[in-house]
Amino acid sequence: MKLIEFLIKRLISTMISLLVVISLTFYLMDAVPGNFLEIYEQTQATIADGGASIKDYKAKFNEDFHIDKPVYVRISIYLQNVLQGDFGVGYKDRDVKIGALVIEKLPVTASVAFMGLLLALALGVPLGIIAALKKNTWIDYLLMNVSMVGLVIPSYVIAVGLIMFFSIFVKNFEWGNSFPLDFLRLPAGGWGRPEHLILPAIALGMRPLAQVARFIKASLLETLEQDFIRTAYSKGLNKSRVITVHALRSSLIPVITVMGPSFAYMIVYSVLVEEVFKLPGLGRLFVTSMIERDTPMLVTVTLILSATVLFINFIVDLLYSVIDPRIELE
Repeated sequence: MKLIEFLIKRLISTMISLLVVISLTFYLMDAVPGNFLEIYEQTQATIADGGASIKDYKAKFNEDFHIDKPVYVRISIYLQNVLQGDFGVGYKDRDVKIGALVIEKLPVTASVAFMGLLLALALGVPLGIIAALKKNTWIDYLLMNVSMVGLVIPSYVIAVGLIMFFSIFVKNFEWGNSFPLDFLRLPAGGWGRPEHLILPAIALGMRPLAQVARFIKASLLETLEQDFIRTAYSKGLNKSRVITVHALRSSLIPVITVMGPSFAYMIVYSVLVEEVFKLPGLGRLFVTSMIERDTPMLVTVTLILSATVLFINFIVDLLYSVIDPRIELE
């Protein structure tokens, strides 16, 4: 019964959150100086479609997108269409449905964010365990100080640094007449091959990696002081079994706590990272639609990204009760 109540409450709060996101995006785009027609008029003297004049194009544009109506009316029309599964078309290209375009771009953003998350977990958990077991040694200090790099340097700055190293320094590094670092070269842009994921995933995953390592260390140190750990040792269990089976499981709860916001962080920063690496994902689509003042496209991309973040946070809440049955969903 508690699970059903939890699901209903989360569904209601999610719908309210998405409604607020849609409304704010519409109102902010309406408040920003300039609009699609002004930008288009500056770059086009005539419309290619049938040679129609700018005046005729504006009239048809206003009719199709209800530009002359108040913002709340346009929000209402947009919501009615979304509830029917239709996200409409963008201002620039009315032959392509926004929904189809988002479905095409979403796997790129999801792949980069997922790989960044895997990187954070694959490296952050063992680094945190090592730092905890080597507490107050030079290894602990080294790992924690290095992890600060991921916390203080923004993802897009890391992305630029990775491009400079792997695409410029490695390419031009010479030792005599040979290129001993050439095998390290990684593509700084493009899409379609597995290696295209590596640099964007590193750029996005550095901050969550640092957070996971620090949370694991702090949580593991606290867990190792608990009575049930002493009991496990008194039963004759070896240290590796106590840490991996007993201590680590309890220590993972703070990590799951930080993974939700971390994934949200990667989704948000994918806007900048995808632009740096020229990836054909939702982030780049977001930037393009903002520059072109394409409100339907921007609202839909924002809606999809927001819904993804809310869904991930929902999954995180469910995982709490799986890892620790003492936690109840309320």
